[in-house]
Amino acid sequence: MARYSVYRALSKEKNTKKQEDIISRLGLQTAEINIDDKLLLEIITELSNKLPEKCRLVFQYNKLQDRSLADVAEQLNISQKTAEGHLTKALKVIRANMGDMMTFFL
Repeated sequence: MARYSVYRALSKEKNTKKQEDIISRLGLQTAEINIDDKLLLEIITELSNKLPEKCRLVFQYNKLQDRSLADVAEQLNISQKTAEGHLTKALKVIRANMGDMMTFFL
């Protein structure tokens, strides 16, 4: 009985160490992800600032501030289809430039 109690204690200690290692790795990965996310958001914001005014506003309100396209169109006094067109144009420009920026960073 004593032998099995020792086995259980050693097993429990081993599992605790594994869990601590996993938690410490996740903490490091989370910090790296946060830095990457901030850098990516900064790049996207910089690229969106180069867009024409209406495209920039529609993109920033819709994608960066999570507002619906209908709300954005109403606030800017444009039709929803026009807002969709501006958003489509903005996304095309940003995607094209993101490819260039990613090539530059890599």
